[in-house]
Amino acid sequence: IAIKTVEDFCKHAGSKVNLSKTQCILLGCLKNKYTTVSGISVTNDAVRCLGIYIGHNKTQCYELNWLKTSDDMQKLFESWKKRKLTIFGKACVVNSLGISQLIYKASILPFPDPENIQQIKKNIFNFVWNKHDRIKRDTVIGKKADGGVGLVDIELKFKALKAAWSKILVNKDCVLNHIIDSYLSRFQIDINYILSLSETKSSNFTIIEHLPVFYQEILCSFNECKQQINEEKISKVSFAQQPIWNNNLFKYNNKTICFTNWTQSGILYVKDLFKDNGQFKTLQDFSDVLRRKSNWLCEYKILKTVIFRRSLRFDMTCCSHIQPFLKHEFPFINGLYCILDKKCKFFYDNLLYKKFKAPLHQSLFNKLFSVEKDSWNNIYKNKIKNMYDTRISEFNYKLLNNTLCCNSFLFKCKYRSSDKCNMCNDTEDIKHLLYDCIHVQYVWKMLSLVLSFEVQWKHVILGFYFEQNSKLCFLNTVISFLAFKIYKYKMYCRLQNKVEQESMLVSYVKNNLINNCTVLLKFSNTMSYKEKIERLAEML
Repeated sequence: IAIKTVEDFCKHAGSKVNLSKTQCILLGCLKNKYTTVSGISVTNDAVRCLGIYIGHNKTQCYELNWLKTSDDMQKLFESWKKRKLTIFGKACVVNSLGISQLIYKASILPFPDPENIQQIKKNIFNFVWNKHDRIKRDTVIGKKADGGVGLVDIELKFKALKAAWSKILVNKDCVLNHIIDSYLSRFQIDINYILSLSETKSSNFTIIEHLPVFYQEILCSFNECKQQINEEKISKVSFAQQPIWNNNLFKYNNKTICFTNWTQSGILYVKDLFKDNGQFKTLQDFSDVLRRKSNWLCEYKILKTVIFRRSLRFDMTCCSHIQPFLKHEFPFINGLYCILDKKCKFFYDNLLYKKFKAPLHQSLFNKLFSVEKDSWNNIYKNKIKNMYDTRISEFNYKLLNNTLCCNSFLFKCKYRSSDKCNMCNDTEDIKHLLYDCIHVQYVWKMLSLVLSFEVQWKHVILGFYFEQNSKLCFLNTVISFLAFKIYKYKMYCRLQNKVEQESMLVSYVKNNLINNCTVLLKFSNTMSYKEKIERLAEML
């Protein structure tokens, strides 16, 4: 019938199916019964269908779908290593060319093995850092405005792709909704109840243990995206609305509880365990409701141990008129959201918010320069995100994270025999390298004269961040440019084994300042800014 339908379509469409190049996979009892069906060859090997390999040989399908793609990503990274990319350029390559190869497969296949995910992450960070991480991975994955480089976390991306399926599962017009609800009807629940739970480990998610792995991953990933309720701040109404089963608020022996006999008897929420007068229901009350009595006394004791003691601080008389949560609305970072219109980015942002860690040196600068926590977003925008040149953005990013190369760092790594400065023989840390060394102070003195205020070390690191205007943009750009050129000159001399000289450093900075004058003024056409740059070049 299927072939006849295809042939009828071909007559009208003008196309033709080449049966000699067509393969089919038989299922069930027909698996090994035929070698051909209506001229189509039968195979048990993996077959590529719409970009995905399917077949009876699961090992072969896994290797072709995941391992081969992982190898292709590594080859891609090796080819891009030959180019001199900034850390932001590398992040762009990973996000747009690397991870994009996995997005389609991750959205319709079960997760790859944890070992494979870790290997992919290892390949990504080896490409970004050349084998040795200089900044915490949980920091690098953040947005530029938050102190990261915007590198996509592959594990979070996989989970977000799975969580995005939740809006399809709750859609009453979708076939998957009817299939899942049909399975859950044996427990007297539906997909909305399952999505209100908080269990994130499929091995402990008892209610869905017989669902295919793909759907288990959807539900567990969705629960990871949600905001977990704080037990200390929960209200009595919210407590009464809580689902009992597979809820992280109610654990016994460090595992969530789930008694299918109780769910089948309609006992689903905390409010179902209490009488109208607020008292915990007795054994007789549950005996009249439960369908099966096997092991129910032990289960009753567990429920009373886990839930009753938590309910003592609430007036549970409210249970008589409490209604469950609204359908399709679930708690996330910034409140309740309806998931019917949410896409992968929404779920990824929620996962990223939980995993991201602010740069380590941010707290140090808070104490050193009395920086308010809310100011860092402006600092990262001015020094990194809005900087005209990605090379200077990378320089500023490494400066803020204290990962620039200096003799003190090389001495600690045992790459040098001394931590002294090559020019003045003082201990060389980052501050000395760029600002304190007597051979670079002349550059900063001339800039201070041109700008009519003293340029301090705080300005070099953090810039001016209290406002957003062309003047402050000019100041941040010029200061960052000079610091970058000082650093570049010193690193060039050390790589080429040349002697560092103050006159050569000043000449190098001056020439670059003249050559990049137009670019430095890209953000503004004000003549006063141009005159300041020209005056600084003359003074140098």
